Amino acid sequence: MEEKGWADERVCSMMALYFSKWGEVDRAFEMVERMDENGMRLSEKTFCVLIHGFVKESRVDKALQLFDKMRREDGFTPDVSLYDVLIGGLCKN
Repeated sequence: MEEKGWADERVCSMMALYFSKWGEVDRAFEMVERMDENGMRLSEKTFCVLIHGFVKESRVDKALQLFDKMRREDGFTPDVSLYDVLIGGLCKN
C-alpha cells in the first residue's frame, strides 16, 4: 500500500477498525497515527472502536487521550454509549 502511496481514508480506517477488533489495538493505533501524519481525518467510528479496544485492554489512560483528541481536535461529540464504555473502564481500574 505504501509503496504506491497511501490508500484513501476509508481503506485506512477500515484497516484500523479490523486491527482493533482482532485484539491488535496497538497496530490499529499505529495505523491511525500514520493516517494523522499523512493528513487523513479519522472517522468518529474509528475513534470509538479504538477507545473501546483500549478500555477492553484496561488501558483507560490511552482511551481517555483518544477521547480528548476526538472532542477537542476533531470536533466530534461523543454519544452516551461511548461515555458508558469510558465510565465502565474507569470503574474497573
